[in-house]
Amino acid sequence: MRWRAELVQMFYKEAVVWKSLHHPNVVPLLGVPRDRSQLKFVMVSEWMPNGDIRGFVRTHSDANRFKLVRFLYEVLLQPFITQSPHDRSWRTLLGG
Repeated sequence: MRWRAELVQMFYKEAVVWKSLHHPNVVPLLGVPRDRSQLKFVMVSEWMPNGDIRGFVRTHSDANRFKLVRFLYEVLLQPFITQSPHDRSWRTLLGG
């Protein structure tokens, strides 16, 4: 049962990080409905007509993968790398 608690913690950490992202090309997190009876984990966002990034790359073989990876770095990783280790969001990302 410990793995379940760790899974729940990882899920909520991801939700906190997503909620903290503010960029024109990142769909905002609208919420995290809780269903304790079935242990389903769901994050709700606005409708994305092109789906997620994996689906987009699968259906758009001409997609510039380098630009996508660079975008992911700039939006998801760089803010955490450049922030002070004492910043709350940095500790959240690292599991602190």
